Amino acid sequence: MVVQPEHEEEMVLDQQKSAFALLIFGELGKSASISLQSIVQTSKLRICVAGDSAGLNWAFRQLPKSEQHRLCSHTLPIKDLEALDIDNSQNHSYSHFGQERFIKLTTFKWYLLHSVLTQHEHLNIVIFSDLDVLWLGPPTQELDDYSVRDLLALVQDDTPFGVTYKHFCTGIMFWFNTAESILALAELYDLQFSQNKTCELIPDEPIFNRWYESRNQVNAISALPTESFVIGHKFFKCMISNLQTIHDATAFHANYVVGEKAKYRRLRAIELRNIGNNSWSLLVLVEFARLLYSQLFRQSR
Repeated sequence: MVVQPEHEEEMVLDQQKSAFALLIFGELGKSASISLQSIVQTSKLRICVAGDSAGLNWAFRQLPKSEQHRLCSHTLPIKDLEALDIDNSQNHSYSHFGQERFIKLTTFKWYLLHSVLTQHEHLNIVIFSDLDVLWLGPPTQELDDYSVRDLLALVQDDTPFGVTYKHFCTGIMFWFNTAESILALAELYDLQFSQNKTCELIPDEPIFNRWYESRNQVNAISALPTESFVIGHKFFKCMISNLQTIHDATAFHANYVVGEKAKYRRLRAIELRNIGNNSWSLLVLVEFARLLYSQLFRQSR
């Protein structure tokens, strides 16, 4: 069971002005464990979590006893889970990207972020992280370069090369604690919840990008730097570049690949290379071989 911080430890964490937010459903695998461990190792921030009992207990077991006080549980509305026909039992494990259950679960990103900002009024920033993100450095080290007074959020940049519009990836988001951001998160939750309730399944990323475009939020949302928050399709480029590229990055997001095993290999490869363990190259060779096979298979069909 996830426990709330004891009073003395909570006072220490209250001096921090940032917190992580994680959505956890079911018993997750080794890739998620790597992600959570990297959060613990690169910061001392509070970790706000929401999900089902299996997910919350999984998170609690991943942390050493000395770090378990950092977990802070947030309750999701049962009536909304039921309205989306989400089974909140412990009988689920990893949900793959694109599955109906996965899409519906992403709705609650917005609810969790809203809950964290409203329940922890002392926070300046809440950092949402998908659990396929490897954190390589302190999460807020880049924020000194931004004039954040009028921003609602900083979001990972996934803009296609050569296009004139911005496209964001909602796997890494920094939301600032303002009245406007809280209203925006409530609106995003209502938008995705109403869509998914009518069985018009829409994940969180297109919901956010449509909201960004339709509400003209150009000046309220800014992109995180691509060299510091590395998107998943740059995996091979990242691995063949000089080692300094990895050391300079704040986070690597293992999106653009589907499946627990593939995500684990990519996160583990970067983790190993970052500590100078040469066995990372074997994992990269496996990933390259699988990529080559999938491309040849598509061409032969």
